[in-house]
Amino acid sequence: MMTAATRRLERQGSRTARALLFVACIASAIGPAVDPAILAAAESEPDAWNQLQALRDRLAGEPVSADFVQTFLPAGFSTGDEEGGVLHLSIPDCLRWDYHLPYPKSYLVCGQEAYTWNEGELQGRRFFLESDSEPGLDFLRLQIDNLRSRYTAKSTTLDGTELEIVFTPFDPDHTLVEARIVLDTETHLLSRLSYDDLEGNRTRFDISGYRPISGSRPFDLPQDLEWLQQ
Repeated sequence: MMTAATRRLERQGSRTARALLFVACIASAIGPAVDPAILAAAESEPDAWNQLQALRDRLAGEPVSADFVQTFLPAGFSTGDEEGGVLHLSIPDCLRWDYHLPYPKSYLVCGQEAYTWNEGELQGRRFFLESDSEPGLDFLRLQIDNLRSRYTAKSTTLDGTELEIVFTPFDPDHTLVEARIVLDTETHLLSRLSYDDLEGNRTRFDISGYRPISGSRPFDLPQDLEWLQQ
């Protein structure tokens, strides 16, 4: 069940806010880098969970940045809308998305607080997230044993260079029908994630260009904005 805070966040950012929260959940569960031995082919659910646990155990802890392209494909359409920008990861504490195209806007999730603001505006918005009870956000906080009680997971090797893990919720009323993450076995990084919602829409993120964060403090909030608690 979604809280009022999350509903307000979704109204503020529409599908972008919902998508970025899911990215936060997945990224916090897997972390930015993986040992090559973890990315062996797997065909059974237990192996998928073991790999996910190993990924969580090997969180690098070093903040990184990466480029992303987000594609939203509405149900029944063959083409969709694209947005792009830069994401910053400080696993497991904070994640930030700076959208550059088509309109500048930023989102920040730190712990159980989320912030949104648009370039050129004088006010931003702050929300409290109850991740332990909200589908999708549970990836941000819960341990593997808790996740296993809510989802099935299966891993498959794709053309020898990528490993895909598919999550399927047990609850038929879950906000997600299916979610997929793809790990690049050459770079050992998260390269793609996508999910289908109950309405048949698909959101996909392609992530590339990982590099250490340098010369900036992306997890500090802008000081010249008035923050409205929602």
